[in-house]
Order: sequence, then structure tokens, then C-alpha cells
Amino acid sequence: MKKQGFLKSSAILLFMIIITKALGILYKVPLTILLGGEGMGHLSAAMSVFAPVFAASVSGITPAVAKLTAENCALRRFANMRKTRRAAMRLFGLFGAAGCVLLIAAAPLLSKLSGSSGSPAAVICAAPTLLFCTLMSVEKGYYEGLSNMVPTAVSEIAESVFRLVCGLGLGYAAGKILGLSSELCAAAAILGTSAASMLGCIVIFVMTLRKGDGITKKDLDSDPVTDSSHRIRSALLTVCAPIALTTVVNSLSGFIDLMTIPRGLAAAAVKAPHLFDRITAAGIKTEAVPNFVYGSYTALALTIFSFVPTVTAMLSKSLLPEITAAHACGDKVRLTKSLSRLIRAAALIAMPAGAFIIIRPKEILSFLFGPRVTEIYACREAFMILGAAAVFSGIAAPCFAALQLIGRPREGIRIMVGSAAVKLGLNLLLVRVPQLGISGAAVSTLGSVMFIMELCLFRLRRMTGGRLSPAALMIKPMYASGLAMAAAAVVPKMLENGLSASGEGRAVLCLTLLFSCIVYGVSLVLLCEMPKNKIPRAIFKKKL
Repeated sequence: MKKQGFLKSSAILLFMIIITKALGILYKVPLTILLGGEGMGHLSAAMSVFAPVFAASVSGITPAVAKLTAENCALRRFANMRKTRRAAMRLFGLFGAAGCVLLIAAAPLLSKLSGSSGSPAAVICAAPTLLFCTLMSVEKGYYEGLSNMVPTAVSEIAESVFRLVCGLGLGYAAGKILGLSSELCAAAAILGTSAASMLGCIVIFVMTLRKGDGITKKDLDSDPVTDSSHRIRSALLTVCAPIALTTVVNSLSGFIDLMTIPRGLAAAAVKAPHLFDRITAAGIKTEAVPNFVYGSYTALALTIFSFVPTVTAMLSKSLLPEITAAHACGDKVRLTKSLSRLIRAAALIAMPAGAFIIIRPKEILSFLFGPRVTEIYACREAFMILGAAAVFSGIAAPCFAALQLIGRPREGIRIMVGSAAVKLGLNLLLVRVPQLGISGAAVSTLGSVMFIMELCLFRLRRMTGGRLSPAALMIKPMYASGLAMAAAAVVPKMLENGLSASGEGRAVLCLTLLFSCIVYGVSLVLLCEMPKNKIPRAIFKKKL
């Protein structure tokens, strides 16, 4: 049985992430343009209802199966490893089917609780995804435990391709060909997502059946003794439950937005009757305005904002094994060094990204969602605030992942519960204020991610015996980001005479981004944060 090395596995996962993120943008941007703010409001409402159920059913499966598979493989208990796979397929397949049925049955009630933006049809169309994703997660976990990342990569890419084709295809057919309402168009797009999950599930099963796991009959006969099914199920649930619970609590953020933002915006409109005059002048009905603004915020602003923590969490994965090993050995000096590298890497990415969003929010939204002028108007100020939130979230994401690895499981749950409480309280307080409106939701997101970052850094500092100094690690990236921010503010003014036509706006943004990146990189080199010999050393692994 041949295993992939660390570098090969990392390269496969990196390639998968690049492809799936690119396909995700190709899917989300046209879908937003197709559905508009109102349709995306229905879609976001359905996803906010669906996300906690999905997290409870799916999130912990892959790491649980991978952990037990790796342990059995290391002990050469191949028969027990195969039995664990079968038990996981039955157990989690049952969970997925039960979640699917319960979600379909509860869809009308959950949609009613979500307010005017609720769409029972969209929730029902999303429900089958639970079953297909639970089965896929078992297969992914099994082969990841065998250090084979190819099934995971292939299934993820296949699912992204199918989502692009099926989601956009059904959404377009419902809206442009059949002329259905925005609610049913959103449901059609989500049905395409469910179909993509089914096709992705078929792909991974066909692939693994053809390739196999490399276990021979001799391997199986070498240790035929297996654990009882009850013991295997207990072991799976013991690993899976804390991860799933933490993910469920984390997914409550979207549900809190769903339950509070449309109602808060409606209350703000009562206090200031002319608050949304520009939106209603664009043809949006008065009663649909809260859902329109909520959909614009989630589909445009939150979509771009979420890329920053996703990237920092992905790039930090290579350091997490090093952090785990240092903590297991009780080496606090080594742990401090590893955590410092983690925080510095996250800050180097998150700070300039957040700074660019703060200084050019409207231009970024127009670059991606140009035809949706009213949607951009509805959320551009909130998006600017999310630029600041992206900095804290980008640093918090990998720190929280490290804390989950080396801390106690309940610590992550406590942090996420506290963050949800902060978000809920600020949403209820700020969104209904007419001067803030949807920007109040962005402020609450900023407060919640600051809460997560501060607590994570505090706990990690305690684990190193006070040796970790997060503030010192962030000073140079912060200064360089400030210079890049200044460049982003000045460059468009320098270019406005040469590229003044409205059609050149995207060219100006690209040139601005390029010049800001150059300023940022040069600043880091001058600040000795990225000495000129580090890049060649990393490439050639020679001491210069």
C-alpha cells in the first residue's frame, strides 16, 4: 500500500483549493447577478437555516474516520480498519438520511421563524445534500487516514464543476426561461447544488471502487480480530461530537443574521420612512426592502469577506502538525516559535487584504458585481467595515484551529458561544438604528471576530508560559499595510486622467492592487520582515 508524502499531499490539497475557489467565484458572482438582492436573500435565508443542520450532520465525520483509519493502519489492523469504514458508512449515512427527512418536515416552520426572507422550497431543495455529503465525508476520511488525498481532491473539484453547471443552469432556467419568482429561482439554484452533491458522491465512489485502498488479502488475514460494532461506533462519535458541536455553534452566526437583520432593518425603516428611498426608486417593493438589503449584504459583502479567513486557515495548515508535536513534547520554546510563525503568516495575509477592502470597497464590489448597482449601493458601507473585520478574522481563524488542536475541546465551544452572544447582542442593538442599518450587522461581525481573536491569543499565550508576544508580531505587517493602504488611495487619482472612462474602472482597480502589493512587499523587505535571502533559501533550502 503506497502512501503519499507530506509535500505531495500538500500540493494536491493546494491545487484542489485553488481550483475549487476559482470555480466558486465563477458560480457565486453570476448567480448573484442572476438572482439579485431579493433572490439572494431567499437563498441566504435557506442556507442560514440549513448550515447548523449540515454542520451537526457532516462536519466531524471526515476527521473522525481519518483518525481511526490512521490508527488502525499504523497498528496494521486492516480488517478492523475495513470494518470501521463500513460501520461509519452505516452510522453516518443513517444520520444524513434522518437529518434530510427532519429538515424537509421542519422546513415550513423554520422558514416561518426566519421571517419574510424564509423560503421553505429552498430549504427542502437543500435537504438531500445532507445524505450525499455524509457518505462522501466517510470516503474522504478513510482515504485521508491512508494518506491518500486524491479522492478528496477529485470529489471536491467534481462537485464544484457540477455545482457551477447545475446550480447556474437550473437558476437560469427558472428565472429566464420559466419566469418563476425570485424565491423559486433561489430554490432551483439550491436544487442544482444538491444535484452536484449527488454527482460528486457518485464520482468518489466510482473512483475508490476502481482504484481500491491497496489492502491485500494477506494484509486482512494477518490480523483478523476486529472490535465490536458498538465499540467502533462509540469511538467514531467520541471524536466526531466535539468537532461537530463547535462547528454548529460557529454556524449560528449566519442564523443569527437571518433572525435579526431583516427584522432590524424593518424597524429602522419605521423610524426613518425615507431610509430606503433610493432602493425603492430602483423598483424594489417597500415590503421586500429588508430582504433585499439582507440578501445584498450576505451575497456580496460577506462572500468576499469570507475569502480572507479561508485563505489564512488554509495556508496555516502546514504549521499545525509542528504545533501539535511541540505541545505533545511539552517544549514551550518550540511551541512559541511555531505559534509566532503562525500568527505572523496570518497577519501578513489578513492585514493588507483588509486594508485594501477598507480603502476601495465600492470598486471591489463593482469589479465583481458590476451590473448590480442597487445591491452594491445597499451594502458598500457595510463592506468597508467588514474590511476591518477581515483582519481580525484572518488572524483568528488559524489561531482557533491551533487552539482546537492543543487545547481542550470545550474551550472552542465556549469561545464560539461567547462570540455568538456578542453578535446577537450587537445585531439587536445596532441594526435597528437608522444611521447604521445594515452597517450595524458589519459592526457586530467585527465585534464577534475581535472577541474570538483576543480569547484565542490569550489562551495560546498562557500555553507558552507568557513567551508569545502577538502584538510585537503584528507591528511590521500593520505598518506595511498602512503604506499599501496609502498607495491604494493615491494611485487611482494619479490614473484618473489617463483612464477616466467608466469602462476602465476594472483596469484602474487592477493597477491599484498591483502597485499596492509592490509597496507592501518592498515595505516588508525594508522592515526586515521578509529579508531578501529568505525567498531563495526557501526555494533552494541552502544557507546563503
